[in-house]
Amino acid sequence: MESVNRLSQECPAGAQVHLPGIVGLWAAVCGAVIAVRWPPQGADLITLLFVVILVTLGWGTVWQLATTTDWFGVFADSRRTSQAGSRRGLPYTQPGSPAGRVGRWLGSLSGWWREAFWPRLGSPATGLLVAAALIGASAVILPGRLAPLVAAFAALVALAVVRQRRGKGSPGGEALARVGLGWLAGHLAFGEMQWPSLALALCFALGAWGALRMGSGQAADRSGLWLLDGGQVLGLAVLIAAKQPLAAGGLGLALFGQVALQMPLVQGGDRRGMARRTWPWLMAAMAVAAVAIR
Repeated sequence: MESVNRLSQECPAGAQVHLPGIVGLWAAVCGAVIAVRWPPQGADLITLLFVVILVTLGWGTVWQLATTTDWFGVFADSRRTSQAGSRRGLPYTQPGSPAGRVGRWLGSLSGWWREAFWPRLGSPATGLLVAAALIGASAVILPGRLAPLVAAFAALVALAVVRQRRGKGSPGGEALARVGLGWLAGHLAFGEMQWPSLALALCFALGAWGALRMGSGQAADRSGLWLLDGGQVLGLAVLIAAKQPLAAGGLGLALFGQVALQMPLVQGGDRRGMARRTWPWLMAAMAVAAVAIR
């Protein structure tokens, strides 16, 4: 539990916080617990390994790099480098000829790449390529049922980059991509989807969204608490509908403990500290729900 708190990122009030990596991994394992045959075979462990690679090294790395890197600031220097490169063209060409224009364009592009793009974005771009290769390799090895999840993840990343361009965060997209899709990836790697598992994936993604909003929102903003508690209440309802009253009771106790911890927030308590303490409770609720409906 302490490792979860250490993985949570410290940030100023109102700044964007991110999901601890262990939470996305935990969601994938919980999804796998529901669908895997017990006792697991050696092939099942290998499949789970590739699910972990997909969710943590692939999706986790892509989300972190894509949503925390200023991909657009580098274009501010494009005019200066293009002017420097425009003075150089291909040898033995006239300035106004087609070959001359192509040469100036290539010079401008190479200058921008050398002076602006690579010094700033070389490392994150390389990391993205490596993570994308891991995603592609894992998607080829894992069942084809996961292909829609990969496409959905790509769409969420693209939306998050667009929102970043506008100066906005994407806590909801991060929760859905890392918790919801991670849970579904673990399940679909071992079997066809079942409605309780799909519903729980969405419920816990909603709860994770609330925890992220609570950690980065303003003190007067209580929407994070509503999302966090509401997602778990919906999860409790799913367990009752799935005829798992004991598990629903366990989830209710976990929710009661979280609500007790939330009481100091009414007097303006430490929201970031509360968000860090929420992750172990949320992970425990995931485990209880996964074991109950398997």
